Amino acid sequence: KKKKKGKKGKKKSEAMRGSVSNQFGKYGIIKAEDFFSKKPEFMMWASEVRKTNTDALGQMQLKDLFKEYVEDYNTATMPCKKYYNLQVYENEMANKRRKKKAADVIETAQKNSFASFDDEQARKDEVMAMKARKQESMIEREVNALRANKEKAEDMRN
Repeated sequence: KKKKKGKKGKKKSEAMRGSVSNQFGKYGIIKAEDFFSKKPEFMMWASEVRKTNTDALGQMQLKDLFKEYVEDYNTATMPCKKYYNLQVYENEMANKRRKKKAADVIETAQKNSFASFDDEQARKDEVMAMKARKQESMIEREVNALRANKEKAEDMRN
């Protein structure tokens, strides 16, 4: 009798292991009914990853291709994050470009001040760079304050 109890306990622990991948549902879980809500991401995935002309496909072929997209989405096996949420990806890229541009402006102003013999222009460039740094730090502080105070952020949204 003791041997049987040991086997039952072992079977339960094997069954309770969960999914094979801990990545499943990492970005959410979608179904075939989410076709219209995920259409931009799906179309981009189909054209870039699968290299498929979606305009030439019929409705049934499009649904079959969407099933593949759903499986990749749910198992978190997409090659890039933009196929999960295009809007978030675009916002991240815009922020990166904005920060890079601000850093380039500051760097250019500093280089010009060292290379130039025009003191007035060098001082103007230096003041402009200082203002840009100050504004960037103010924005960063506001963002951090909003992250810390969720109620204020909710009030601003509404």
